[in-house]
Amino acid sequence: MAGPARLPRRHRRGARPTLRERPAPAPPPAGRSPARRHPGRARAVARPACGRRRRHRHLRPERPPARPQARPDRRRLARPEPAARGDVLRLQVRGPARRRLRLRHALPAQPVLGARAALAHRGRRAGRVLRHGAGGCRHVRRAGRGPHGAGHRGLPARGAALRDDRRRLHRRQAPVGGRRGGALPAARRRDRGQLRRPPRPGARVSGPAVTALGGGHGLSATLTALRFVTDEITAVVTVADDGGSSGRLREELGVLPPGDLRMALAALCNDTEWGHTWRDVLQHRFAGDGPLGGHALGNLLIVALWQLHEDPVAGLDLVGRLLQARGRVLPMAAVPLDIEAVVSGLDPADPTARQTVRGQARVAVSAGTVESIRLLPTDPPAYPESVAAIRGADWVVLGPGSWFTSVMTHLLVPDLAEALEVTRARRLLVLNLDPGSGETAGFSAAQHLESFAALAPGLRLDAVLADPDVVEDESALAEHAGRLGAALHVVPVGRHGGGGQHDPLRYAAALRDILYSPRPAH
Repeated sequence: MAGPARLPRRHRRGARPTLRERPAPAPPPAGRSPARRHPGRARAVARPACGRRRRHRHLRPERPPARPQARPDRRRLARPEPAARGDVLRLQVRGPARRRLRLRHALPAQPVLGARAALAHRGRRAGRVLRHGAGGCRHVRRAGRGPHGAGHRGLPARGAALRDDRRRLHRRQAPVGGRRGGALPAARRRDRGQLRRPPRPGARVSGPAVTALGGGHGLSATLTALRFVTDEITAVVTVADDGGSSGRLREELGVLPPGDLRMALAALCNDTEWGHTWRDVLQHRFAGDGPLGGHALGNLLIVALWQLHEDPVAGLDLVGRLLQARGRVLPMAAVPLDIEAVVSGLDPADPTARQTVRGQARVAVSAGTVESIRLLPTDPPAYPESVAAIRGADWVVLGPGSWFTSVMTHLLVPDLAEALEVTRARRLLVLNLDPGSGETAGFSAAQHLESFAALAPGLRLDAVLADPDVVEDESALAEHAGRLGAALHVVPVGRHGGGGQHDPLRYAAALRDILYSPRPAH
């Protein structure tokens, strides 16, 4: 009898020990029941004689393991039969070693890519995503009628989120209203997020940082309009008023005139019942001829806080917190100022004669022509907060207001004038609705720009805003603005029917178009 074939050395495996039969257990003695065994141990004893380990009942293979195919090139060599023995030696022939898992865990069924290939368990970032398309489609199967042209193989007009000529995904809404214009019409896209209603209580409005310079009703109108456009507002207010309640408090107590500061704070009050109530309280003026007659309650409150706090800026910030103001109000200088002007035309007999007029209240109602002005003291100190507000702003707005006594006075404070020249902020000059009245009687819009250039010859502007009713010759005014480096914007900002008052919404729309315009490349 021929023995089993001998395998080559490269196919050999370590031989297993000879399997031996276990002797049958001896029967228990008479009168004694067989010993109970643990079920697991009993199953272990009942394993098959081949010694292969059974799989656990929860570990089911997904498919039966593949059996190695017979290799036709393997030959079995003849092996001499061993000597006659009572036992038989069995050899197990295995195929070459392969890398396979000992335990096969059931895998989740994977979907075939098709109409909805996105897996339900796959997390993705919230937001607008691409629509599910048929698997294997490279383009959307509808012809676009939008900006890509009729019959173009693209997306339907205004109905999808990705242009067809893009090969990469993105995390934002793609433009479909135009080549790069966005999904909204041009008019709506231009107005979206810029001109706003007054912010709701507690809401924050983003926008450019704007520092407004001026005083009186003109600065109040500018601050009211800016609240519709931005939330980063700082008002730098003149402190040269010497009339009315402010003049009396200034003369009696030696403090800064609080009137223009109070009006600026009232213009920045929060648009809530709380803010409106305290605004009316601050603006309330006592009647009668007694000591309190003519005083505004806000002036008394501000002066009281100044006496409690050594820093006037801290007192103004406290009033702003009371009003929940949407900005900050700062004084122009740290000391009260006096305005001294050289005026001509006061003497009817000699119209060319010049006289010196001192005091903001007297200069504002002067019937002559203001030739020049100066401040007393000539070198007043400015608050560091005011200088920092100008240097750190995106836009600086001058005017409207009393031209010589409210607007031009900021140019005569050396620290403020230097900050205006070196700041990276763009500068906007707003002309009055009625430029030919009061201290500028007989002045045209072009003459206002000429006087500005005379007072600040080294200061350049970026934009000039004027109402059409005050522009006599637009080309001549644009030429004067160009000499200052500014672009002219002729936009209606007054109320319907005139009256010399600004319309808050129209004024805000004009400011929005200018403040949100891109910076020109130099």
